[in-house]
Amino acid sequence: MTDPFAPISRDTAEMVAITDLGLTAGYLVHRPIAYRHWVSSHRLDFVDWWAFCGAHGTMSGGALRGPLSVFGQVTSARRSELCPTCYPGRDWRHPAQ
Repeated sequence: MTDPFAPISRDTAEMVAITDLGLTAGYLVHRPIAYRHWVSSHRLDFVDWWAFCGAHGTMSGGALRGPLSVFGQVTSARRSELCPTCYPGRDWRHPAQ
């Protein structure tokens, strides 16, 4: 079994496109379009994310359950919390394409 906490350089970690339109990140609640999972030299894991609107951030976790496990679900967000650029009309059923 590979070590999920083996160090992975932030600079060399692969960026992955997100196709699941139901995932969310940050606050305001954004629609992530890409992420990069990496592990620090102290064996702490992180996920960098980028949103449709240009917002970006870093969250911790994801090594054991997978990097997408750190993202929220759009159906649990309040309409007023949705980013108006990622969710025009703040309607999670019709995210920006």
